[in-house]
Amino acid sequence: SQANKTKIDSLKKQIYSKSSASKAKSLILLSDELLSSNPENSLLYAQEALRTSQEIKNDSLVSVSYNSIALNYETRSKLDSALFYHKKALAIRGKLKDQIGTADSFNNMGICLDQQGKFQEALENYFKALKIYERKKDSEKIAMTYVNIGIVYKTQKEYEKSLDYYKKANAIYARNKSEFGFAATSGNIGSVLIDFKKFRESIRYSELAKEGYQKLGYGRYEAYPISNIAIA
Repeated sequence: SQANKTKIDSLKKQIYSKSSASKAKSLILLSDELLSSNPENSLLYAQEALRTSQEIKNDSLVSVSYNSIALNYETRSKLDSALFYHKKALAIRGKLKDQIGTADSFNNMGICLDQQGKFQEALENYFKALKIYERKKDSEKIAMTYVNIGIVYKTQKEYEKSLDYYKKANAIYARNKSEFGFAATSGNIGSVLIDFKKFRESIRYSELAKEGYQKLGYGRYEAYPISNIAIA
């Protein structure tokens, strides 16, 4: 979009900033902005951010640069490389006592391990992240981690546990008036309820998901709850 292009152009200008820290921050933002549309350039910007951050010995920016590199590899399904850089980010965040950053790294590692089919290790990382988010009372991230845990349990056909975590996340999103989170978790619940043969309840949750996506203008997400309704 035009707004996106303007933002990217603005960030590119900021790369030539006098301050190295500002340059590194702009490179990280540019990398994140290009992650889905141009992963190759996104990686180059993240690597340049890392070099700049290391030159000025700014550990906080080094950890964020590692995280951007890891997310780039994750997007391209290079999961071993993603884990390698997530671990590097985690080590620095631990040293800096950056608790939310540490939890984010555990969560990101959980996602990679889940994709590799290492479900037990994925859960261990998610629960480590969850413990920190709960201590920090970060409700949005608690809900996000509940969803990730629910996904692993569903894959393992532990439907009772999966449903429990999806419902916990759904309740937080409802309380926070987070419409997208509420729609997504309603769809997740609708899907698991089919496994319990609770078809009427499944349809109710799937309808909530469909209505939520329609309201937000996310037509591309509607197919998922609609297919659940058809199955139920």
